[in-house]
Amino acid sequence: MNNFRGKTALVTGASSGIGKEIAILLAEAGCHLVLVARRKDRLKELEEHIKKEHNLNIVIAETDLSDMAACVELTALLTLKKVDIDILVNNAGFGYGGAFVEQDWQRQQEMMKVNIDALTYLTKYYSEKMVESGEGHILLVSSVGGFTPCPGLAIYDATKAYVLVFGESLHYELKKKGVTITTLCPGATRTEFFDVAGQELSFMIKRTMMSGRSAANIGLKCMARGRAHAIPGFTNKLAVWGLRLAPRRFMAPIANQTISAL
Repeated sequence: MNNFRGKTALVTGASSGIGKEIAILLAEAGCHLVLVARRKDRLKELEEHIKKEHNLNIVIAETDLSDMAACVELTALLTLKKVDIDILVNNAGFGYGGAFVEQDWQRQQEMMKVNIDALTYLTKYYSEKMVESGEGHILLVSSVGGFTPCPGLAIYDATKAYVLVFGESLHYELKKKGVTITTLCPGATRTEFFDVAGQELSFMIKRTMMSGRSAANIGLKCMARGRAHAIPGFTNKLAVWGLRLAPRRFMAPIANQTISAL
């Protein structure tokens, strides 16, 4: 990731989990940062942590990405400040578990707006500028769940399937224009995801989960190499390989059994 030194990266969902680890790793690589999340206190803590170790320009932006007006305001503010983005990390997103018919509609909408609408808007806005300059990197965070339907996480996995197909399409469209699009598809990771989604995990799953830093590091290395996908961990790669071979009619029952075992 030596070629990232002196670049400016925008990281959404930077207050915790994989997004926070990506921000720290980019800082270690010499990147100036725009850190975006809803929790300003956590962004300030991260800013202070990074500045203790690195002499970098850091902008923090308290933004609710479920509000499209706030997304537009964010890009307008950065344009006004003449902050050019060389690297976009669309990491913000959350899960919401439970039976589809019993879930709260407003919460479902918020998840779709963050996981799909905000990600698409920011990708559209900055990919156009990157194409104009002839270079740029975009990392989209999907999930292993994006490869399969999953009862109990129906909308979440559908949003991550969107990110996966969207990223694959853009990788092909933009690679000849100097812009790399990489889709990171982590499996179970030690973050706040399962608490937010309302899911409890078994002892075995907790023991085999990957750290957020490991997943972040793999994603950034694959982005630097211009790869279409980054699937962290042998177990996750094996699962994705198996899903690609399995008939679709078996995917939902298998996923349901897997979730039930968590």
